[in-house]
Amino acid sequence: TTDHNGLLVPRGDADALAAAIRRLVDDEALRTRLSSAAAPSVAEYAAERVYARLEELLRDAALRGAAR
Repeated sequence: TTDHNGLLVPRGDADALAAAIRRLVDDEALRTRLSSAAAPSVAEYAAERVYARLEELLRDAALRGAAR
């Protein structure tokens, strides 16, 4: 969520993106806090975990299709 583990800006809003980047450049404490809070989320989306979950979903879908 914004200001917890990242900064969210509206899609296509270059000014908001620039302002968010400027906040990160100017505020070392914010950078440190956000990066620490984001670490667990980053691990959740590691390629190995995503691939394993996708493989599981595809296997389940194939089994359901074969059972019909």
